[in-house]
Amino acid sequence: MREKSSVKFICKWGLAAASVLAWPAVGIPEPILGPVALDVGEYRVGVGDVLRIRLYDGKETSEREVRVRPDGKISFDMIGSVHVRDFTPTQISEVLKLRLKKYYRQPDVTVFVEDFVSQKVLVIGNVKIPGTYPLMGDDRILDVLARAGWVSKPAVEGADQVVLLRAGAREPISLSAILNEAKMDMNRSLHAGDVIYVIASGEKGMVRVQGEVRAPGKVWIERTPTWVTDVLTSAGGLTDQADPARAFMVRPDGSRLPVDLSQILNGRRSPADAPELKDGDLLFVPPKLSIRVFVLGMVRSPGAYDLPAGSHVLAAMARAGYHVPGAVLDSTRVVRVSPTGQTQVFTVALERLVMDRQVQNDMELSEGDVIFVPKSVISNLGDFWEKFWPLVRVNIQNVQSR
Repeated sequence: MREKSSVKFICKWGLAAASVLAWPAVGIPEPILGPVALDVGEYRVGVGDVLRIRLYDGKETSEREVRVRPDGKISFDMIGSVHVRDFTPTQISEVLKLRLKKYYRQPDVTVFVEDFVSQKVLVIGNVKIPGTYPLMGDDRILDVLARAGWVSKPAVEGADQVVLLRAGAREPISLSAILNEAKMDMNRSLHAGDVIYVIASGEKGMVRVQGEVRAPGKVWIERTPTWVTDVLTSAGGLTDQADPARAFMVRPDGSRLPVDLSQILNGRRSPADAPELKDGDLLFVPPKLSIRVFVLGMVRSPGAYDLPAGSHVLAAMARAGYHVPGAVLDSTRVVRVSPTGQTQVFTVALERLVMDRQVQNDMELSEGDVIFVPKSVISNLGDFWEKFWPLVRVNIQNVQSR
C-alpha cells in the first residue's frame, strides 16, 4: 500500500501573485484567479485530492484535511467554499490568506497535498505491476516506472524502448540513453492522462488496436502465439463504451474475422478460441450500439434521447422523467417510420404496464421512434392523426432545432 506523501510546494509566480495580493480582503472574485504563468513542476490540484492546510493565526497553529469536492471547491471554516481546482498549493495558500485577513491580522497559511488522486497516468507493457498511478508533484517517467515495479524482464535492454502517449501524440523514449548515457532530458515530466508503454526486448511484429480501448494505437508483439487478451492488456483494456461482443480482426489482405471478446473476457471461452494475432493485423472494438428516440407530450422532460440498442418504452420514459399529472398513460402511442417510409402507430398501455407489472409486454424501440403521452384519451387511429399528430410533428421539429 502506498504511504501518504506530504509535499510542500513553494514557487515564484511573479506578477500573478502581485495581482492577487493587490485584491481587497473582502469581496474577492470567488472562482477564478485569472491567468497565471506556472513554473514547471507545480502540481495543479484536482477533484478528489486531499489537502492538508496549516494555519498560524498569530497565536497558535492548527491543521485540517479537506478533500476537493466534485465542483472543484473546498470548505473552510469561517470563509465557506473556496475554488481550488487547477490551482497550485502556493496559489491556494495565497487565496486563503486573503480571505482570512477579514478575521486575522496576519494569517500564515501553508497548503500540502496529502493524497494525490485527481491526476493519473497509465503504465502498460513490460512492467511488473501495470496499472494506473497518481502523479505526485513533478513526477517523471523513471519515478512512475519505479512505482510500477520497474521492467518485468531482468535485463535493462529488455526495456530499452518506452513510448510516451500524450493527447494522440507518440514519443519514443530510450531508457538506456537515460540510464547509461545520463540523457536526463529524455526523462520527461508527466501530465495527467499520459500513457507509458514499455516495450519488451525481442518483440517482433506490430498489430494495431483501435476503437473503444484506453490506449488505441500500435502494439508490438513478442511471442507466438499472440492472443487478443495480450494486446488488449497492452492497449490499456476496454472503455466503458465498448461492445466486446462485436469486436473483429482485419488481416493485411483485408479479410475480416469476428471476435466475440465478451465470451473470452467472462471466461466462457479461452483466448485460444479466437484467431491468433499476427504482424500487420488490426483488432477493432466498436462502441455500443445506440438508438435515438423522441419522448413527447405529458412527460417531465420531453426531448430526444440516446439509448442502448434493445431499449424498451419504460427505459425511455425513465430518461424523460416519467409522466406529469394529467397524462392519460393508457393512450400512449409509439410512432415508427420504417426504412421504406411506411408509418406505423402502436398503442402502449403504460398504466397497465407499470401497475400490473406486465414488463413482458414492454415494447422494444427502434431508431427514430416517437413516444407520445397525451393529456386526453385517443379513441382511434383517425383521432390520433387528426388531433395529435400535427402537435407531435411540431414538437419533433422543436427538439431537432435545439
